[in-house]
Amino acid sequence: MSETLQLQVYTTEAGLARILAADTQGLKLRLTHVGLGDGAYDPAKAPGRRRTALKHEVVRVPIAASRNNPTTRQLDISAIAQGAEEFWVREVGFFDEAGTLVFFWSDATRPLGYKSAPSRFLLGLSLVITEVPIGAIQVIDQGQPLNLAIGPIEADLKGEHPEGKTHHFPLTNMIETDWLAESSQFEYLAEILRGMGQSGVFSSRQYGAAGTEAFNRTFDGAYAAINLHNHPNFLATGGLGEIAVMINGYYLRTRHNDYRLRSPVAGKYLATQDVPPPPVPDSVARASSVAASVEEMREYFRAFAARDITLRDYREHFRWNLAVLEIWPELLTGAVDDTFESFRHTEEIADYRKLLNRTLLLDATGHSTRYENGSFIPGSIRLVSSTGRPQYVAWRYRITTTDVGSVGDYPMDELITPLDLPIQRWDTNRTSQQIARTRRQRWRINRSLSADPHWGQYNEAPTVDLLDELMGKVAGLDGAGTVLAEEYQDSGLVTRLTQWNSQEPLNAACYNRRYGNAVNASGRTRNLRSYNDPTLFVAANTRPEVAAFTEGEFSYRRSYAIPLELILRTPLEGWNPYAIKPATKLQGDGLSPESAYNGSHTNGRYYLTPAELFTDNVANPDPADTGATPRWIKDGGGTPRLVRASGLYAELPRTFQGSDLLRLRYPVYPLYHEGGWAAAAVEALAGDYGINLAQLLRGHMAQQAEIDTLSKSLRHLQGELTQLKLKR
Repeated sequence: MSETLQLQVYTTEAGLARILAADTQGLKLRLTHVGLGDGAYDPAKAPGRRRTALKHEVVRVPIAASRNNPTTRQLDISAIAQGAEEFWVREVGFFDEAGTLVFFWSDATRPLGYKSAPSRFLLGLSLVITEVPIGAIQVIDQGQPLNLAIGPIEADLKGEHPEGKTHHFPLTNMIETDWLAESSQFEYLAEILRGMGQSGVFSSRQYGAAGTEAFNRTFDGAYAAINLHNHPNFLATGGLGEIAVMINGYYLRTRHNDYRLRSPVAGKYLATQDVPPPPVPDSVARASSVAASVEEMREYFRAFAARDITLRDYREHFRWNLAVLEIWPELLTGAVDDTFESFRHTEEIADYRKLLNRTLLLDATGHSTRYENGSFIPGSIRLVSSTGRPQYVAWRYRITTTDVGSVGDYPMDELITPLDLPIQRWDTNRTSQQIARTRRQRWRINRSLSADPHWGQYNEAPTVDLLDELMGKVAGLDGAGTVLAEEYQDSGLVTRLTQWNSQEPLNAACYNRRYGNAVNASGRTRNLRSYNDPTLFVAANTRPEVAAFTEGEFSYRRSYAIPLELILRTPLEGWNPYAIKPATKLQGDGLSPESAYNGSHTNGRYYLTPAELFTDNVANPDPADTGATPRWIKDGGGTPRLVRASGLYAELPRTFQGSDLLRLRYPVYPLYHEGGWAAAAVEALAGDYGINLAQLLRGHMAQQAEIDTLSKSLRHLQGELTQLKLKR
């Protein structure tokens, strides 16, 4: 049996005299033995410090090993008692070479332990010496390192060691080595995954979709791109299902999102604020009646559909919001707090261990929970410090939205282009034109504003493009308005990153993927983020909640992002011509004038738009949608009015006869798999096929032209022959 304990010992009068005499002579008192007994008492009571022997000493043994720590005034002493004696160890004495009791300890109620005959009693003690100079004492030990002194054990239990040193015990050193290996393995996997694809959406929940062919698999949406859907009866909420992403090689799977359109602001950790909708046109707001206001609002939508600002200058009343998905390594605390706002969904479990166990259960069974409120939040060891301490992190995510400009700044027809989606076409047996009229359609942000964009020579002439420009307006975790320089200690010099196309410093607080730097070994001064990931965007932050790498005087905390969707905001969201008041105590079901809602509410009853504005119903409805049908609600004077939901739609119902559906949500996310070698080969093969087909068509047309010319010549020759016959 062994015990380790820190003891506050008492100095005997005889011991004090011996120490004083030795110190006077320039000598040290030599402690040599430890005595153990079973007498229990209060050491402060008589005889107290006059004690010359233990009350009932059972065994006395030489000191096996020791260590003197003048800084903490501790003597670490270990000893071993072995023999036939059996007793409770209730008192301990420390003797010098003359047999004088110098220090003693006892407790009236608490023993140190039990000494039994079959086993050795290993004793490790730290004596706190406060009554005499600790430098006047010398411990004479047997040189038997039993490693029972509490000091090294306490040091290793703290999980750190001095920089450049190791722990005291092999086990703790092996644990640190295991931490290093785990950190390396996690990054090793990320390195491989980066090379197999690009930062982007990895997959989505498949729901009931199925099929026998590979193209039937729902890589990024079972019923819509990233399973987006409508919740217009909630304020500024984009319906969005569960998705999995791979960003910078780090995998994460989200809960059901249904995110509120909020942008990052400075202040508290993950602080955001609502992104306001575009303003209602003055002519609409000043209309003489609700009917006149409806007609005037319709004119703005008619002007936008015609792209004709002479009808109404609609540009500032239709604005673009860019939604992005961010991930970052948050220091693991055990708590799982929601990182962004959703009226409809939150993490169902706030404890990391319980949430992980729940995830493991669902992965093992293949089950999907009813409310889809559980993310897979991977944990990892981000690094092991030079003092041996591991940095545990949980990979968190959030969705934020930033107003990036109006349709005047970025005309719709020049900003985005629909992608051809052969997998979706084959999966649903539809044409590209049919896919474009559904929620499955994905879009790309053009390289520059152009009504006829193309990828021509993109790799040969890399430049800051529109996506870089828009993402550069999105703030990272420090929030909008933050400016952070990015510097590195490189070959003895401090290198500060610049913008791609100028020597102006890069603002690393906003998301970026292109930057300038000093000439590297390959003679380049411009770089893309990551070793090889064309769609990775990175932002710096200073949040203490985020894991940091430190090198010299610089500290590095980063988050990573991909664009998700562009959202076209309209003035309908803030238009309230009936002066409907918000209600706190909700009444009515809205299904009839008699049961009209008593007021609006941002959470499920956001109905403000006069129903007569729309000429049809929601297009392509999905079971995930809410707020698709009109509701009755009382206006400011208490009169029931028939209204429609005023929030976000994937496609807005038509506002005038003959108009097309106005799409409000444009998925622009990259797909992880599209960045791999196989996808590149297929794309190149498709390009070759298209070129060959075009050449074949041109050849056919050229041959047809030759045939037509020959036919004309033959007809001319026939005509001449006919004339000759007539002349005869």
